[in-house]
Amino acid sequence: MQKYIHLDLNYAHHQEKDEISVTVKLDDEGIVIDVWGSSDTDEPIATTYELYDELGVSVTEVVDEDSTMRDKCLYCAGDCPNDEDNCCDGYSGDIDNLYVWQDDSIQFPRLLAEIMATQENLDFTLLAESMDLDVAYIDELFDRANTAWEKAKKQV
Repeated sequence: MQKYIHLDLNYAHHQEKDEISVTVKLDDEGIVIDVWGSSDTDEPIATTYELYDELGVSVTEVVDEDSTMRDKCLYCAGDCPNDEDNCCDGYSGDIDNLYVWQDDSIQFPRLLAEIMATQENLDFTLLAESMDLDVAYIDELFDRANTAWEKAKKQV
């Protein structure tokens, strides 16, 4: 499926050495296209729009579940009583490293670093074949994971 929005430019407002820029904005109702000249003006030199309904498309906002989880306390979901007797992470901070446990950017390198530290008989050839990589790249991935894990330990 292809949908087009056409915009005619009126060069009467455009001076020969002016640069132009195009802004495309998707809002709740449709798409707005503005063409701006380099002169100091608050008005675009050309503009058009199309409603999603006119284009025959529907738009659904994507919710970033990871950011939604980070915004809420993992213990009380944001309903912390905020007192020392009943405190949770929303009140006192990450006292038991639950947030560190949930953070893939820490746990994935940690997992790979621990595999390298504890698995003497790891079959690098089989792993490389499974990943469609050269064995040298597997070594590099484990080295990068170890570097990331060491860096993460210093930050926690």
